[in-house]
Amino acid sequence: MGDREEKTVLFDESMLQQYQKNTTGKSSLVIVDGSGIQEYDLSKFVDGAYTFGRNENNSIRLNSSIVSGNHGELYLQEGRCYIRDNHSSNGSYLAYGTQFIQMAPDQYYGGDGRDMIVRLGTNHSMDGIDPVLLLYNGQQKEGRWKTYSLHDGDNSIGRAADCDIRLKNVAISRYHAGVRKVKNQFYVFDNGSTNGVFVNGSRIVKPYCLSNKDIFTILNTTFIYDGNVLYYKVNPEGIALEVHDLNKEVPAKGGKKTILDKVSLSIGANEFVAIIGGSGAGKTTLMTAMSGFDSKVTGHVYCNGTDLHENFQTLKNIIGFVPQQDIIYENITLKKMLYYTAKMKMPQDTSNQEIEERIEEVLRMVELSEHKDTYIRRLSGGQKKRASIAVELLANPGLFFLDEPTSGLDPGTEEHLMRTLSKLSKEQEKTIVMVTHTINNLDLCDKVIIMGYGGRLCYCGSPAGIKDFFHTDNLVKVYDIITADSKGWETQFKMSGINAVSGQVRESNGEAIKPRTVSGFAQLGILVRRYTTLIMNDVQRLALIFGQPLIIGLLLTLVARSGIYELFTETQSILFTLMSGGIWMGLLNTIQEVNKERVILKREYMGNLKLPIYMLSKYIVQGVISLIQAVILVLTFVLIKGAPDCKGVIFSNATVEIIVLIFLTIYAAAGMGLLLSSITKSADRAMAIAPFVLIVQLIFSGILFELNGVTDKLSYLTYSRWAMESIGSTCDLNSLDPPGQEESEQVEEQFDDLVATCNDAIAEMQEAYDEKINELQDAVETYSALANNPQTFEEYTSEPQTIEAEYEPAETEENKMYVRSKARTVRSWLILYGSTFLCAGVSVLVLRKLKDEQR
Repeated sequence: MGDREEKTVLFDESMLQQYQKNTTGKSSLVIVDGSGIQEYDLSKFVDGAYTFGRNENNSIRLNSSIVSGNHGELYLQEGRCYIRDNHSSNGSYLAYGTQFIQMAPDQYYGGDGRDMIVRLGTNHSMDGIDPVLLLYNGQQKEGRWKTYSLHDGDNSIGRAADCDIRLKNVAISRYHAGVRKVKNQFYVFDNGSTNGVFVNGSRIVKPYCLSNKDIFTILNTTFIYDGNVLYYKVNPEGIALEVHDLNKEVPAKGGKKTILDKVSLSIGANEFVAIIGGSGAGKTTLMTAMSGFDSKVTGHVYCNGTDLHENFQTLKNIIGFVPQQDIIYENITLKKMLYYTAKMKMPQDTSNQEIEERIEEVLRMVELSEHKDTYIRRLSGGQKKRASIAVELLANPGLFFLDEPTSGLDPGTEEHLMRTLSKLSKEQEKTIVMVTHTINNLDLCDKVIIMGYGGRLCYCGSPAGIKDFFHTDNLVKVYDIITADSKGWETQFKMSGINAVSGQVRESNGEAIKPRTVSGFAQLGILVRRYTTLIMNDVQRLALIFGQPLIIGLLLTLVARSGIYELFTETQSILFTLMSGGIWMGLLNTIQEVNKERVILKREYMGNLKLPIYMLSKYIVQGVISLIQAVILVLTFVLIKGAPDCKGVIFSNATVEIIVLIFLTIYAAAGMGLLLSSITKSADRAMAIAPFVLIVQLIFSGILFELNGVTDKLSYLTYSRWAMESIGSTCDLNSLDPPGQEESEQVEEQFDDLVATCNDAIAEMQEAYDEKINELQDAVETYSALANNPQTFEEYTSEPQTIEAEYEPAETEENKMYVRSKARTVRSWLILYGSTFLCAGVSVLVLRKLKDEQR
């Protein structure tokens, strides 16, 4: 780029004396072209119109072939600056968020105190054409434009102390971006940052070759490239909102019901805004739509000109959202809670020292410094609400939404919270929008939005203007007034012109950028540590977790008889109880885990929380708990009653194998508990389901009832069936005395006694019989002699008989459930382990519906 012979001139000396005022500088106009950068304090000039263009008779003379002779006009009025295009040949283009929009001829733009960047002649860089930039700087606190001369190699930009251009915003990465010279061309590149780099309004995904007057932004810092120089400025102002025709309908009987009726309004940067109205007026619906967390609306919301809904994944990092319920854990200190949240929200390369400094700063903002080491459960209601606000402030959002923050607070605490919010909006440059039912302390707000029935906007303006608009001295009566005729007041407000918004809807650039987030491994480590801390801080829960297996084990030793590991029935009953206790403990460990922190999970998921990582953190901690519980339960019983005599199927030590099986059973049940906790939205509802789940497991275990046909097939869907199959084979139940063996032995003994008694009776009868036979022998011999037919007595008698018998018990079949086989045991273990992660996968799919609830 060559130097120009003639420089751009803004006011000559005579004009300067004519227009200058004795005021302190607060706003300025910067002109950037081939001659460099020139900056002028506009507040020193009187109100009026100042033309700019190529002709010499303009107040501002510009040297550029792309600029028209009388290109446009700058108009100053009461500290406000307006710019218009005067039917120029090549047009004027206003930087509006992520894009440049062409300014309509003869229409004034600006006037709201926000910075403006205007390209004259073209909305993009062109070879051989050097555009002219006009930059209006509104009331600024961070100083003027700064200059940095680019050198060969990498020019680093970031938060680190050794960066060439250091930016102190906590949301900027340590080494966020850079500008690199390659073959006489300068390229800007994103160094893997969380919040990205935008060139001419579009986020870059690879190095971008810069052309003269290209503009790129990193969060609240604007850079202008001009040859070998970067001009940059930190923009301290907050975020302005423009809402265009927001509309939402929901299904209702007979059709659809409108709950948000084409609402249009504007909210200035750093304003503290309250949304009030009666029940069913759509207050929360409007706020969630404006925040971008409800995508099921039509219309547009612009954050400093960027379409929020279309760019939500990129912009959500600048949005803070505090729901009505507190988004903080109870069993943790305030500082520790903020530390874990900061690790989740702030850039991954943020050091612990920077996190500590940010926590201290945020605690000062919400006036909770003296409570940083206090457990949150011990804070008051108002302090908890401020703690929730502190959680959102960590990432330094420019836009803040709060749902009923004063709900349940006493009047004094409510006023204190309102003053805190008002202070945040001004001193920390936050745009704050809140929903409230109360009309107290509305004078602390900059603007009040009043919603009527059916989601109709009935007023949006200053608190002082409410009474005049509704013609009443009593704010309470406003509710009755708009309830009686919300449609009429909506029409009257639109006709009043108060808080009018431009009717222009910006077109999307059609580009969706996937946001960079904290890595999954980093999130996993943070979540595991936080979950462990919460459990360790809950003494009662710890006692329940590790006391249960000890008590169950001791109770089993009391009821177990000496024949354990010898008799089938006795051993099976003990193993069944061990298995049932494992299922119960696993369910109880987790069935409230997700639903009790559902509000916090929603908010973190609205940020950048990865649901699979969240669920995995639960499984890692529960895996450790399940193993400890299994060891306590099994060893308590074994150390008192002894271990099985047999070897295990997989391991030589059967006790180790039982511990593994009980661990898998508890772990699988914990997975089922997490699934139920993900499905249900309240802890009470989840606990009501737990007994039913346990009963199903007991019924289909195959122990209490004989299962055949369909019931046998259904049992394969339960953990109890696989757990009993594995533990039964480990203890080799089929080798023990079969069912009824003890009773069979008693029957055999009784049978033998009966046979002996019968034989004794027969012997006595035989003796009596022999005596009668002897008496008859003589008679027979006499009779035979008389008949001359001699015959011995033996022909008429036979040998005596005795009873000979043996008891033969019925044969018993081997139980197929307890067949010892490594393949069968491994199969049971894999099914239990696999079902655990199947539950994890289904849980993640279920929880993805949280996005529908928010978005």
